[in-house]
Amino acid sequence: MPAQIMKTWLCAIALVLGGRIHAGSEVLRPSDVVFMYSGSAQTYREYGATVLAWGGKPTPKSLAEAAGVTWFGSVGMVTEFSAYHNRFPERFEEGLCRDLDGHPVKVPWLTDHQSKGVPYWWCCTRQPLFRQFLRDRVVETIRAGAQGLHIDDHLGTAGGLWLGICFCDRCVDGFRAYLAGLSAADLDRLGIREPSSFNYRDEVRAWIAAGGGEAKRNATGHPLWRHWSIYQGRGAAAFMLELRELAARTAGRPIPVGANAGLLWPGHLTDYQALDLFTAETDHRAETRKPTDLPLVAYRLAESMGRPYAATASGGDWAFIKEHNLPGLVRCWIAFSYATGQRLMAPHRQWCHTSEKGTHWYDGPSERFAPLYRFVRDHAGWFDGYATRADVGVVFPYRSFAKNPHRWFELCNSLAAANVGYRLLVAGDETVDHPLKEAEIEAQGGSELGWGD
Repeated sequence: MPAQIMKTWLCAIALVLGGRIHAGSEVLRPSDVVFMYSGSAQTYREYGATVLAWGGKPTPKSLAEAAGVTWFGSVGMVTEFSAYHNRFPERFEEGLCRDLDGHPVKVPWLTDHQSKGVPYWWCCTRQPLFRQFLRDRVVETIRAGAQGLHIDDHLGTAGGLWLGICFCDRCVDGFRAYLAGLSAADLDRLGIREPSSFNYRDEVRAWIAAGGGEAKRNATGHPLWRHWSIYQGRGAAAFMLELRELAARTAGRPIPVGANAGLLWPGHLTDYQALDLFTAETDHRAETRKPTDLPLVAYRLAESMGRPYAATASGGDWAFIKEHNLPGLVRCWIAFSYATGQRLMAPHRQWCHTSEKGTHWYDGPSERFAPLYRFVRDHAGWFDGYATRADVGVVFPYRSFAKNPHRWFELCNSLAAANVGYRLLVAGDETVDHPLKEAEIEAQGGSELGWGD
């Protein structure tokens, strides 16, 4: 191993051994080497791969190539529009999300994609036709031999809330049942007399029209939008539990489930109870050309929920790495991830995206990356069986994080910059069912910090 790589790893191991204590096993071990997309048998051997996180539907040939690698078959709620369109060419519009005016909405990062001339529309996970498509995809993926299930864009309709969707008839109708579950006092405060006849789409349209000379109103600013978001988030979580149960029933045994849950973006913990691990795109701020402590927030969030995290950088990050040829920065990301008890997925065929180029790909120089992963596999005992030993516990109200994530990033990053080890103590909200218990605070055994609503 070249001296400069060994030096990097000496620093990493010092962090691991100095900041972690023995803990139990996980569905994903700290020493695992995770691939995002499938590769050749030679590539797997070169890196020491143990897990394939986004493997698609396996074939006998691909499973043979990946012998010894745990295969998570991927099902996409947004990226598989072409397959959905081909399956239902005459009826596909039934399953589309709708904006306030009833129009379908394009997936913003797939605007350069089409299926036989049809744009990649965002589909609604409340619509029966699209739900049928996703269920069938889960069944065929497990029957093909996948040992685990990965769901991309796992929030479905709820993942597009920032776009002001979805106002299809099924979503509007379902919101009435949510409102009916509120107390009479809440309904009175919200000005809703009869939930059974309430039409949120009409209500938002009228509210926007009444804006007059004010700054242009949009759906996400409506006073009921928070309740609409809770309703959509709970629906996403319930559907993920259905898919989890379907996978287990199909296999006749429990199936581990992961998702592209980028925890730096609020909302992605909504369905954590359906997940065994997070395998997610994570902002690494490549444009700064230097390492960042930001992924540590995602790693600590995952840890607080009792789930391991396998990261990849964002599409914009990988595009910047490719354009400016920065493998050294990627090696820092790798070392940092393992030193914190998590892992960065091997930089093999990484998705890149810019508004100018759209989708393109980065295949990093394996001779720069593979030795680091082999080092981890060769010294697995230095990584497995440890957990974070924190100097302080940070009480982390999820509602406050969702309201303003950046101030939480600043708090956590300031602790990291001061070399203060921290653990996040997550207090859930109306969508993240994770009550903070007194025992968790007492178990911290040190100082606690809190900041937020």
